[in-house]
Amino acid sequence: MIDKQLEIDELFSMFHDFEIILLTYNDNILNLMIKIPWGQLWDDLDYFIRVELIGCNFINCDYTEVLNTPENLAKRLVDQSHIDKSTNDQEIISNIGLEVQRHEFYPPNKYIFLCNSSKNTTYGGGHLTF
Repeated sequence: MIDKQLEIDELFSMFHDFEIILLTYNDNILNLMIKIPWGQLWDDLDYFIRVELIGCNFINCDYTEVLNTPENLAKRLVDQSHIDKSTNDQEIISNIGLEVQRHEFYPPNKYIFLCNSSKNTTYGGGHLTF
């Protein structure tokens, strides 16, 4: 029998460039609706998967928000000033446009998705911890 941790690691390893478009968290159940980029390779269709993780006892998202001033937005992305923020608000997390680049596991049961943002003009990416 395959170890459950290995199964989860194998699943999460496929999430490179997958965008989290909706996150809900209720009664220790984390639901993620994820847009997968593979459809761009073959056609202009968007493809989605839903992942339900049962037994999550918390969520948190640390992210950066780009300062919305004309002077700052005129700078190259790497030179723009930003504010570091943290939230567990499902709506905010869903709207950041987190694109999972990789994941980390911290025993016994903590995962972190390290993410860029698909909404480059507003957000600079973040970490989703659950």
